[in-house]
Amino acid sequence: LGCGRHPHEGPLDYARRAGREVPAVAALLPELVDAYVRTRYLPAGEPERTRFLALAREFVAGAATRGRAS
Repeated sequence: LGCGRHPHEGPLDYARRAGREVPAVAALLPELVDAYVRTRYLPAGEPERTRFLALAREFVAGAATRGRAS
């Protein structure tokens, strides 16, 4: 994204700041971060993990289109 996470930021705070700093991804972050949080912090099953991975792949694939390949 071009804006690293600060040590004191959790995923939600980081996503809010990243959305402000990189407006091109702002609309994509809420769903992606929600899926990440559910996968990382809740006793989610395989459907949540699969959803997060699919969203993450879409996000990364779109990075080249947005000019911010990671």
